Amino acid sequence: MKKAIKWLAVVGLAMVLGGALALNAEPVTSPVVKALACPSIETMAQMLNVTPEELMTALEEGTFKDLLQAHGLTPDGFAAMITEQMRLQLRQAYEAGQIPDDRYQKLTKALDTELWRYNAEMVKEMADFPGGDMAALQKQLEKTEMARIQAMQKEGLICESEAAQMQQQFRQMEQAMLGGKNAQGKSMQENMQEKQMPSSPSQKPAEKPAPSNNNSGSMNNNNASPKNSR
Repeated sequence: MKKAIKWLAVVGLAMVLGGALALNAEPVTSPVVKALACPSIETMAQMLNVTPEELMTALEEGTFKDLLQAHGLTPDGFAAMITEQMRLQLRQAYEAGQIPDDRYQKLTKALDTELWRYNAEMVKEMADFPGGDMAALQKQLEKTEMARIQAMQKEGLICESEAAQMQQQFRQMEQAMLGGKNAQGKSMQENMQEKQMPSSPSQKPAEKPAPSNNNSGSMNNNNASPKNSR
């Protein structure tokens, strides 16, 4: 009897500890979400071979379309790059056995139709944004992304938990756009300001000493040049 009670106590403790670890564990991201979620600012910057700060500057100044043109891209061309990146990640997950065949075929077909259309719409909104209030762009992108997620869920492409994960990933991109903190605890705006500021803004250039006056008093003698001091 005592052994049974002891065994139950051990099992109960293991269940409590296991539950605590599960609560503190990182949420498992679906391979479909990893492939099809809205690309982050960092991902889009990497695709354009620029820094996230440079991409944010182009958005804020309304020159994102110029940035694309500088890389030989149109908005549709960049949307195609995003779509192909999603396709590549889907294929990698499929080949790794993480996505069943029938679902993979359905998802890749959607990339050629409605998912491509939403990607093109998102890039067009970024390219047409005149600059200024980033919150206005964020609202446009949020409307498009939420419509995309709802359409995918309605078509049975993703489940409810995957839709929630996609929404969470978009919130992270929103934070970056609106001054959210990155892994170093700094916003992109703060990073850009640091790059624009001089290395030692609090230090002013040393003023040249005033010409010495032979009739000066003790205060002028204290300011004399080191070459004249003995």
